[in-house]
Amino acid sequence: MLYRLIWPVVLVLVVSLLSVALIAFFLAKNFDVKIQANERTVLEVQLSNGPQRLRAVAEDNAWWDDAVDNIHLAENEDWIYSIIGEAVWSFDNIDGGFIVQPDDSISHRFDQLEQIPDIQAMLDNGLARAISELESGNFDNAISSAGYVFSENSLFMVALSMVQPFGGTVYDPPITMGRREVIVFFQRVDPEDAIRMGEAITLFDLQFQPGDTVPSEGHQLENIVQQPIGHFSWTPSSPGTDLLGKLIVPAILLLGMALLAMAMFIVRARRLVEELKQADRTKMAFLASMSHEVRTPLNAIIGFAEIVRMELHGEIQGDKNKEYLDIIRSSGEHLLTVINDILNISKLDAGKMEVFAEAMDPVEIIEQSVNMVENSANDRSIRLVKELESSMIISDERIIRQILVNLLSNAIKFTPAGGQVAVRSEIVDGGYKIIVADTGIGMSKEDIEQALEPFGQVHHGKNNVGGTGLGLPLVNRFLELLGGSMTIRSAPAHGTSVTVELPEAAPKSKDTAAAEDQLI
Repeated sequence: MLYRLIWPVVLVLVVSLLSVALIAFFLAKNFDVKIQANERTVLEVQLSNGPQRLRAVAEDNAWWDDAVDNIHLAENEDWIYSIIGEAVWSFDNIDGGFIVQPDDSISHRFDQLEQIPDIQAMLDNGLARAISELESGNFDNAISSAGYVFSENSLFMVALSMVQPFGGTVYDPPITMGRREVIVFFQRVDPEDAIRMGEAITLFDLQFQPGDTVPSEGHQLENIVQQPIGHFSWTPSSPGTDLLGKLIVPAILLLGMALLAMAMFIVRARRLVEELKQADRTKMAFLASMSHEVRTPLNAIIGFAEIVRMELHGEIQGDKNKEYLDIIRSSGEHLLTVINDILNISKLDAGKMEVFAEAMDPVEIIEQSVNMVENSANDRSIRLVKELESSMIISDERIIRQILVNLLSNAIKFTPAGGQVAVRSEIVDGGYKIIVADTGIGMSKEDIEQALEPFGQVHHGKNNVGGTGLGLPLVNRFLELLGGSMTIRSAPAHGTSVTVELPEAAPKSKDTAAAEDQLI
């Protein structure tokens, strides 16, 4: 019984802890996903910023009337080296540059790298296509592009801008809209540069890996003509999961404390239950002992009162004396019934009530039980009706008689004068059914629940008839002992119907087995 009480609490505790853990895990993972998405966004911006800075420098040097004069109209070596070369050598974010002629030849080149890259390899890996895609437009806009090129196992940021008039000079003849010289600036992205770029945006261990495969935590990189060339990977941040990891030890400690408290509670509860059981056993033993002690002199009181009332040893003078003797006898019989009920409930609680099964016809037991309560019914002008069907079952005659007497006594007790108590029986599939129905005061659903509790009495105001409150609980416990069941249907002012179903044979015992052999 203790475990039936405890396990819902333990189940709720475990489910609550698991729910909190799952919710925390879900929220942590969701937070990590958002953080990692932000990291990708920040990386995209950072990867775009580098080429765009180069692009701004390339446009400053190409979108300029002096560039048209000194590069496109006249190839001024001094101007080119002083302006374009100076841009390469003075800016930290530019490692080199060159000029591509309209016929795709390289006219000038400027480098400040120890390991000079192969320009032709850069052109072959997308740069030539990007230059060819530059379209000459009006002179109000720069003609430029920027992005990445992967060449010779190295990653480069590149920016290219076509020589373009700014619009301040009138040329005669006019400058054509065709292809003109293109200034190209580039910067190599070394592994150390990638790490520094990542640290600037709090992405740790940022590195570039060439190839077509992109892991789920990586970011694909395309070259200047939108061809995949590799990906950037880094150690993704997971603050939510990290926090959960830090909380695991405290959570385990709290869980351990909760389990320890639960274990202590269960131990103390078991001890308390055992103490309650012991107290209950002591109570039942006391009741049984006292009942035996009281029943012996009580039988003597009843017997001697009956003998005196019969005037076997002399005449009794006075009607009042005779009346008092009748009261003594009836009160003693009532008290004996109460004591017997207490003894029976004590035996049932202690598991000492034995079943003595034998083959019998229930109709005989029903007839005997009706005869036992017939005088009470006649005294209250209550009509007894019987409609019985014979059968043969294996059960305990003594217990069935006590069940029927209790049910019939209750029916008569709660039926007003002039009413009716009916007893019907019939054979059912797998057993035998007995129905005791009355036209009494009836009970509500709450009254039935109370009446089934030991010592539970239903009070009906003026119709209160007293009693010990053991009748229906005893019937219910007796039926459990015999393997049967009881159903009560009732409504206030509409009477009560109690249906008792008995199996063909009581639960197995030596007596039951012998009775079955006898029945066969």
